Amino acid sequence: MHTPANTDLGHALAIYFGRGISAYPAARFDHFDGGIDAGLRAAILRAVEDANAIPVEWGDGTEDSLLHGSRHMRARLAELRPDISEEGLDALEWRFSYEWR
Repeated sequence: MHTPANTDLGHALAIYFGRGISAYPAARFDHFDGGIDAGLRAAILRAVEDANAIPVEWGDGTEDSLLHGSRHMRARLAELRPDISEEGLDALEWRFSYEWR
């Protein structure tokens, strides 16, 4: 569990999905010790919605399509949301690849 005080969005996304504390992505606000403020909660949900809205490019079949799709989603999201750090992009890519297995 983590404390959300002064937590940036990228780190908050990692906490939300349990990156580093869970064997698989588990989107849960109870990963935050002491709760989470409404603004950060909304920012997390907005980032997840933005990631979900990206059309998936699965590649041409000559490479691992899940890896290609995951990298594509991450690259597009990084362009659209420069406010999300590498840590947050890692967490969203982890969740994406897990859900599309």
